[in-house]
Amino acid sequence: MLTGIHVLLTYQCTGECDHCFLHCGPQREGTFTLRQLRELLHEVKEIGTIKTVYFEGGEPFLFYAVLLEGLRMVRDAGLQAGIVTNGYWSTSHEDAEQWLRPIADLGVANFSVSDDEFHSSKGDKSPGAIAYRAASSLGLPCARICIERPTCAPSDCGRGKGQPVTGGGVLFKGRAAEKLTAGLPVRPWRELTTCPHEELASPERVHVDAFGNVQVCQGRDQSSDRGAAGRGWPCTPRRAFRRGGGRRLCGRVPSLLHGEKIVAAGFPAASRAGSGLRIMRTIMRNTTLLVTLVVCLSLHAQDAKPIQLPAPQMDGGRPLMQVLKERKTQREFSAEKLPMQTMANLLWAADGINCPDGRRTAPSAMNWQEIDIYVAMADGLLVYNAKANRLDPILAQDVRAATGTQAFVATAPVNLVYIADRTKTGQAGSEAEFFAAADAGFISENVYLFCASEGLATVVRGSVDRGPLAKVMKLNPDQKILLAQTVGYPKK
Repeated sequence: MLTGIHVLLTYQCTGECDHCFLHCGPQREGTFTLRQLRELLHEVKEIGTIKTVYFEGGEPFLFYAVLLEGLRMVRDAGLQAGIVTNGYWSTSHEDAEQWLRPIADLGVANFSVSDDEFHSSKGDKSPGAIAYRAASSLGLPCARICIERPTCAPSDCGRGKGQPVTGGGVLFKGRAAEKLTAGLPVRPWRELTTCPHEELASPERVHVDAFGNVQVCQGRDQSSDRGAAGRGWPCTPRRAFRRGGGRRLCGRVPSLLHGEKIVAAGFPAASRAGSGLRIMRTIMRNTTLLVTLVVCLSLHAQDAKPIQLPAPQMDGGRPLMQVLKERKTQREFSAEKLPMQTMANLLWAADGINCPDGRRTAPSAMNWQEIDIYVAMADGLLVYNAKANRLDPILAQDVRAATGTQAFVATAPVNLVYIADRTKTGQAGSEAEFFAAADAGFISENVYLFCASEGLATVVRGSVDRGPLAKVMKLNPDQKILLAQTVGYPKK
């Protein structure tokens, strides 16, 4: 369900960073007008499911007056607003507070600022660092975006010796695909059947620019669309996925979600079929084929279907103090399967949605919700989709034995694997890793308490051969295995 709109307020920026997936720069065209913002917000309200509107770019502070008015529109519409900026305007703490005070007064829900080597080499004196401290002093909910330069080096950390390892948080799209891929490992383009960054089968957010392009996978190069600015505002979110043979990503957002015909980048119209919709844009540069995955609705486990869980039972259970008294680790399990109702209750207790705004039963740093719970059972590997209350298939094979080094993991009915997805944090480095580890710990303790209440056995495990398991699970470099936890009936 679509819940977020990211407004690319402008493609113009103070810099031309190598890692930018939108090809932004000082000479780029394409900036929202106030009239376009009003029309966009009207469309957002008509869609009815949108809760948050982010303003980013490019650099949105280059058009500060338009940015402020856009924030007021969002507030008056009863929606939450967020901003992403590089903080170029933050020349001192006092000046930064002056820039940010009107934004704080508008009740902005999230303020994110880029603070990494791509933007500055001044460390704590960088504009991003100054802006972050000023936002914190004003009480703005804020976060740093710290992208690391990708590296490639031999490693034996769970991989075959001599095989390259890719590090950093760069998204290899746009300018990053041109500037930062030299010497990095590649793979055949036919293997690009899933998107590691977006839930394309059921998009939760889209990016919208001033030309009317609605990007399901942000970063589709708009450089050839610059002339569209003179043709007015052709595409709002409900119209922007235009049907037919045009160049823009076409059709209405609701139409996309319901499988009506859409086209992208000159490809023929395609409709959602049994194996899902794939639309890819290919570019030939010399002898290198670069593929940008625009839309991919393919199922990970071939013909496997999602498992809709029953509604979790939130009443009953044992008194909390008694549960705490009886909480313990057990390492002997019956092979008996857990009923689907028990699975639904277990996963909801672990990290299900318990608030109208989508927050969870487990705390999450800055509400990143970056931990995904993968569920390994005899029937295959699935991932818990809390928003839809279902298990989405990943692999149609039994991978339980690979989830740990202990013998019992191969026969216990359920092994939960906690995966941190760095793309959901907007940050990289030790601080983000620390928060993700803490968040996984909260989920693990929720599982312990549920098991104590229901008479189930459980053990959280750090003894995981992470490299081979990541390969089996087909994880991408931005997904990190933190912990595993086995659950089942106690062995009699």
